[in-house]
Amino acid sequence: MRWTKILLCAALAWLPFSVGAATFEIGFVTLTLYMASILLLIPMALYRKFSGKYPFGLRLVDCGIILLCSSYLTSTLFARNPLGAGYLAVHAIFVPVASYYVIKALVETESEYRQAITALTIGFSLFCLVALATFIESGMTLRVRVLSRDAIAVSTMSMVALVIFFISTTVPRLIRGLGILASLGGLIASMARSYLVLLVLAPGIWRIVRAGRGFLFIVIFLGASLGGTLFLSSNSELMKAKGWKPGQENGIERLTNIEYWKEGLHGRLLTFQESLRHFEAAPIFGTGLRPPDELGSTVHNFHLEWLEYGGVVGYLLCAGILLSHYMSSQKVAVSDPWCAGNLTMMILLFANGLTNGMMHGLMPYLFFILLGFNEARLNISKQVSTDTTPRMVRNRFTYEPRILGV
Repeated sequence: MRWTKILLCAALAWLPFSVGAATFEIGFVTLTLYMASILLLIPMALYRKFSGKYPFGLRLVDCGIILLCSSYLTSTLFARNPLGAGYLAVHAIFVPVASYYVIKALVETESEYRQAITALTIGFSLFCLVALATFIESGMTLRVRVLSRDAIAVSTMSMVALVIFFISTTVPRLIRGLGILASLGGLIASMARSYLVLLVLAPGIWRIVRAGRGFLFIVIFLGASLGGTLFLSSNSELMKAKGWKPGQENGIERLTNIEYWKEGLHGRLLTFQESLRHFEAAPIFGTGLRPPDELGSTVHNFHLEWLEYGGVVGYLLCAGILLSHYMSSQKVAVSDPWCAGNLTMMILLFANGLTNGMMHGLMPYLFFILLGFNEARLNISKQVSTDTTPRMVRNRFTYEPRILGV
């Protein structure tokens, strides 16, 4: 079924462009080419699993995802505004989850994995080039919005592409170098403060994951970041800036003046307080996904998104999905650089999500796509480990990739 591979690769390459180009409506539902492709691939993924030779590899993470979807489906059906909540649920939960299952089901071999991850990287790199060109055309003084994608989406694509390029040491140097330059250009154009910090921290995170300590790291990260979120939300005045001018927030001052860093966080903390009040009103099952109010799309912190929308139950499900995946994959990451790269990218994504959220825009799509890719890696790794051909075992990952020059 070669066309399924082509359609999957085309969908992944088109993902960054899908919001701002070639959208269409069926009734009151707005679809993108990416969404339509994933919907078309679902029956083929089911057929391939039922009739193919490779098992799906059902793990604890899959049970957690099913429970999470059931929880949000219930809250969406009984929401005060089902249409608005349904729109958020489609883009924050159901299409991203469908992407996860399609990728995990259809990416079964090493070559299929390389083709799919290459398609995603090409799409991100091209979008970064478009963003850089738009930034240069604007005079390089303000952050730009490109094809309905905001600066955080552009910087997220840049970071993911950079990690993949640094892992792909077998790619010709010229192509790899051009891809790295394009991705760095997108990062510069986005003026994303959080990712600039994470770019420096990425080599250390990579080494921790490669040492088989990914699960321990994510446990510490979740605990420390939740504590920090709650502390700062209760002490927002600590981040109050002095000499801050709103008109320069999206200019070069946002990178060079620490007061703009503080004020950016202070503005987030005010929305965090409102989100905590919503959580206190419905602490067990949360408020359910609801249309954005005057505060923005969703609260810009993944801990508070999980707590506000899903309550303690939803938070435990989301955290459980993440923890169970890291627990099952940390040993594979020691010998498989692609698995380690996916785990590193997810950590970077969630670290950025502390101040930019994970349940709106590109973030939920990319998280479940990376999760699907890594679950596929676990299945591929299992196939190799059960192969009795010594030569194949010896040739498994004959290089040790470097990330960000380390």
